Amino acid sequence: MPILKHHLLHGNKQLENIIKSISSKRRSKKSHQSAEPRSQTVVLHCALMYNTSTDTLKLLASLVWYSGAVVLSFKSSRLLLEAQSINPDKLWIGLAVFGGLIIGAIKAKYLFKRLCIKNLKRIDALEQPKLWNFYRMRFFFFLLAMIILGSFISRLAHGSYATLMTMAIIEVSLATALLASSNCFWKKQ
Repeated sequence: MPILKHHLLHGNKQLENIIKSISSKRRSKKSHQSAEPRSQTVVLHCALMYNTSTDTLKLLASLVWYSGAVVLSFKSSRLLLEAQSINPDKLWIGLAVFGGLIIGAIKAKYLFKRLCIKNLKRIDALEQPKLWNFYRMRFFFFLLAMIILGSFISRLAHGSYATLMTMAIIEVSLATALLASSNCFWKKQ
């Protein structure tokens, strides 16, 4: 019942009426135990199991955002280390990192922050948020495609200094853009 009371606080009138109905039936049948109110409560509990708050969705969205930054940082450092093993000149490695940071800052300012804020506004507008609503379904398909494509190109890059450096710059820029734009999760809209 605590889960149901939590959802009452969020103004779900239909749910409030059902719970009042169940409560009144329980009070009227104190001496006679009926399975009907119990079964209704179980059905309601199952239906509400995936309901969540917008704050939870924002937290999940930020976790995906930050995990992307961490994974891309790790991947780009591996690519840069492999490139350095091919050509130990540290100047080009430094220029690649610097270039990735600059490109990432530009992406963060003009693209990623706007996308992040747009998603947060979409989450705020949800009337009955479900656990999987922290991003749209097409985002998950796009993310899966990017992971597969990035993995494929990274495998092709092994042994090729130019391809390793190009992939490292791309991944440093994406990690930087994700990290630099993540402050929109913590600002009040």
